[in-house]
Amino acid sequence: MKFAKKTVEKLVMAYCLEKQTIRKKAGSFQILWTRYATCGSFELLEQVRMGQKHPEHWRVVPENTHGVPLAPMKKAG
Repeated sequence: MKFAKKTVEKLVMAYCLEKQTIRKKAGSFQILWTRYATCGSFELLEQVRMGQKHPEHWRVVPENTHGVPLAPMKKAG
């Protein structure tokens, strides 16, 4: 399904803070992203990301708004 850029921006109302983890599996590595927070403010989550010990292992992404089930969140700490 294709959307015009402005339409997609209007659909996105929340953002998620995710942390990258690497899992070794059968001699290869698998990169996983675990969701820690969901918020309506990209700027707030970006401030939280930058306050982490290794901000390069974190990302802020738009929440999935197209009906696909969301990944469960983990409790930080």
